[in-house]
Amino acid sequence: MTLESRLEYLARAIMSAKSCNLRTAGSGEGEFLHELEEKLEVARIQMQVYQALVNLRAVNPSRRVAQALAALDSRLLDVTTVRIIIFCVVFVFVFFISPLHDLITVLLKISTVKGKWKGHNIVN
Repeated sequence: MTLESRLEYLARAIMSAKSCNLRTAGSGEGEFLHELEEKLEVARIQMQVYQALVNLRAVNPSRRVAQALAALDSRLLDVTTVRIIIFCVVFVFVFFISPLHDLITVLLKISTVKGKWKGHNIVN
């Protein structure tokens, strides 16, 4: 079963649980509905990660990206695993990509300015 079909089944299960809850107001049904809604939220986040990897694979195909896509598509992750993934992404961004982004921005500005200077024969 694919991640997309899991999303669809969870959404249908929530609709069914909600319609069932209209007829019965037991606490057990409410807990079950809450659990389903959490799983759907996790599946949506997982799908966003999956789509980002699909876009990355289009630009830079690699075996690791293909393995990550297969793992994401094969099963539904739990809340803890998704939190760990989000933490890792934030960590990588804060400590690696963000500083590199600043450096790349500065280098692009220098390159652009240097190119303008070359056009006016200021820099050899």
